[in-house]
Amino acid sequence: MFAGEFLCIFAFWTISCIEKIRQRAKKHPADKPLLSSSHIEEEDVPTATLHGSINDEETKIVNYEEEHDEASQTLLASQGNNFTSYSSTTNEPVDTTTVAAVPVIPSKPPAVPEKPDAPFILFALPAICDLSATTLQNVGLIYTSVSVFQMLRGTVVILNGILSMVFLKNRLYPHNFLGLMLIATGIAIVGLSSVLNANPNDLSMRNPLLGNICVLLGQGLAASQYIAEEFILSRYKAKPLQVVGYEGYFGLCMTTILMFILYWIPWYDYNSLESFPYALAQCFNSERLLLITLASIVSISFFNFFGISITQRLTSTARSTIDASRTVIIWIISLSFGWESFKWLQLLGFIVLISGSFTYNSVIINSIIPIPWYTKWYQKNRAEWMKRRKEKEMAKLAQRQKST
Repeated sequence: MFAGEFLCIFAFWTISCIEKIRQRAKKHPADKPLLSSSHIEEEDVPTATLHGSINDEETKIVNYEEEHDEASQTLLASQGNNFTSYSSTTNEPVDTTTVAAVPVIPSKPPAVPEKPDAPFILFALPAICDLSATTLQNVGLIYTSVSVFQMLRGTVVILNGILSMVFLKNRLYPHNFLGLMLIATGIAIVGLSSVLNANPNDLSMRNPLLGNICVLLGQGLAASQYIAEEFILSRYKAKPLQVVGYEGYFGLCMTTILMFILYWIPWYDYNSLESFPYALAQCFNSERLLLITLASIVSISFFNFFGISITQRLTSTARSTIDASRTVIIWIISLSFGWESFKWLQLLGFIVLISGSFTYNSVIINSIIPIPWYTKWYQKNRAEWMKRRKEKEMAKLAQRQKST
């Protein structure tokens, strides 16, 4: 998982180097040789042409000054009846029609403060959440059934929405809450169909309570990862490739340390709790397993890059709603390969799931079932809130730059 993310850091470094080369080329273009007097004599440039061009430029400057003086005098003459100017030395009235006006130079707009660079150690926070969430969810899947696991996965959307309001001060509107509830309901219906069609002799649920607790804790940490990534992207100057790559770096370092520790703990996996050499030997002894592993590394890198890009342009909650909808694609692929049988209750759950995603992301209220009065109220309130939030962020950045 983290190996695929770590590959993104090389893409980020490559793109950064290309951008720096382009910026240097723009700032320092190839210097052209200046024409000296000897070059001018060699090129047979007519003297009259040179003197004529200089005279034309001088004439333009003089004409501009005369026009500017005439315009200034006309402006002062038109305002002469409204005020009287006094000399600073004799304290006598001065004829304003004979005084040349000083041109008003427009002031430059205030510089927009730039976001600071993200501290390198800050990228370890989402990596820790990602590693912990994945571990807890896999442990929970061992002790509980797949159907219950599928139903509990919907809690990440609700937890993400709550955490974004608490820590990021995001604002959710009525259609956002409705969309979150529909997504959680759709996932629960899909899981319910698996429960109703489950084998009563299935003994895979070793400890359902422990498994469900692990899955819920994993969903909470997954929501915390999304919040941490949105915090980094909104408060600091960071790019999606950079975030994914640095997360992969920290995750790979932590995984390497953990695998080294787990290898020396005696257990049933070739006398180790986790035997990495044995897992590596299995990959190289099976071409299919090796291809699946490489495909997983590449797909995870693209998946996280696109997910963080959605977080940067929208919100982490919008990302979680779209992430929940990928279950539909998995279901369609499973049906096409014959891995699952068609169930009407699953179809109903996926319809509710997609409807919730469209509702949260304002697709239904804007395009499918437009509600003019609600759309107008929503756009007005959101524009005002975004303006206030932007002003607060600019004030914080300006204060931070003054303090540094």
